[in-house]
Amino acid sequence: MRVDFVTYRMPTPGRSVGPTPLRTFGIMVWIRLRSSSKFCHRREALANFGESAIPVGRPMAELEEVLVPLYFYHRYQVEATVKVVGGVEYRYSNRGDGSPPPGAVPIRTQNAALRLLMQTLDAEQIALPKGILGLIPPRAAGMPSSRETMGGWMGPVLDPVAMAGTSASVTLGLLLNPDRMNRLMLHASLRQSPSVREVFDRLMTATWYRASHDDAYLNLIQRHINLEMLRHTLVLADAERAHAGVRSLALETIARIADVASDGDMPDAALVLRYIEQFHATTGTVNLPAPPDAPPGSPIGSFDHRP
Repeated sequence: MRVDFVTYRMPTPGRSVGPTPLRTFGIMVWIRLRSSSKFCHRREALANFGESAIPVGRPMAELEEVLVPLYFYHRYQVEATVKVVGGVEYRYSNRGDGSPPPGAVPIRTQNAALRLLMQTLDAEQIALPKGILGLIPPRAAGMPSSRETMGGWMGPVLDPVAMAGTSASVTLGLLLNPDRMNRLMLHASLRQSPSVREVFDRLMTATWYRASHDDAYLNLIQRHINLEMLRHTLVLADAERAHAGVRSLALETIARIADVASDGDMPDAALVLRYIEQFHATTGTVNLPAPPDAPPGSPIGSFDHRP
């Protein structure tokens, strides 16, 4: 069996082209997903989460340090999967060695990856189970936070809304990276990948166009996921690295979000329209606040990949 080694020169996962010896050359650098198994494991683990996760006699607040890595259990799979979208199959080669030329990842594979990524923007998949909300008390005086604790907007209380926003931001920051969108625009013009418009259509269907959940808690979580989608689209629309066609489609999507806010009785309609108006009035300033940072990611060679 032939094994090809491919290094990552990109400074961030978001800009990676997904070096993928997919079909021919042995070991894959990314993990191909054929099911939502990571979500299944994550949901099962969260459903079974309880005080037994820490030793008897330890402060209950320490449960947060066990919960946070578990809550973000899917983030590495997201980073692997997003590399397929706008991804390129390639090998380092020399003249005359017979290596195949670089080429876009097959459309079918990219569409499968997009379907899985949209699951990470569904409140039903992402929301912290209600049973955990009353399990973890605030940290006692003198008990410092750690790298596995989460910030939030609810004072010392665990904030499931901020956690969901952070989770959505991981997906959206990677997917709507300007370099990735630029590659999609090029590959789509060659009929080699989904188009940027198709990506935005999927995002709109998964967020602003989706029907309300039957549960008020899930609706609250979904509203903040939707706001994160708006924030990242605003960022992309003003990104200097993004080609004009990408920025134009981002602006078109912002207008579609404004139409949703204007046409219905959406709870956040006034806020959404205000942020969009401020964006246009201030020549691209994004005033929509970002969620808290995610805990540290890959322990080796990791970089801050917030857009």
